[in-house]
Amino acid sequence: MSILDEILIARIAGAHGIKGFVKLKCFTERPESVLKYKPLCDAAGREFKLVKIGSGDPMVVGIEGVLDRNAAEALTGTELFVPRTAFGLKEGELLLSELAGFNVLDAKGARVGTALRVENFGSGDTLEVELAPGKTALVLLNSDGLLEIRAPAREIVINRDFLVE
Repeated sequence: MSILDEILIARIAGAHGIKGFVKLKCFTERPESVLKYKPLCDAAGREFKLVKIGSGDPMVVGIEGVLDRNAAEALTGTELFVPRTAFGLKEGELLLSELAGFNVLDAKGARVGTALRVENFGSGDTLEVELAPGKTALVLLNSDGLLEIRAPAREIVINRDFLVE
């Protein structure tokens, strides 16, 4: 499976306690949703079986075969992926995380920058755009800020008036 066929849904943020539990930073709408996706694999293809221990974000989980703090600490920073097919997307549908790397254009077709990531800080989905190296701006992905997504061309068309630098 190529990395293009996998979606990053969590990252191990560090050890929790002495029994091998880890803190899991989840990139799903609800942290516990990570537990329903199988298999979870790292970039090298190693499979991880998770057991929920606590709630919240980061969520505390146990990993099958990880029995002490040293083993848990060794996994810090490990990114966990699921196959794109696990999301049941139809032809042409995208996940918001897949917008990273798209060219961002304004309504007149002028290049604004490159999409970095989509975040949600409570007011709706927000696209972070790199305007120039080290300089970013945000645009709210609502009906006023987002005009069009052209998936095959890897382009996002925005209303420049809604770009906040």
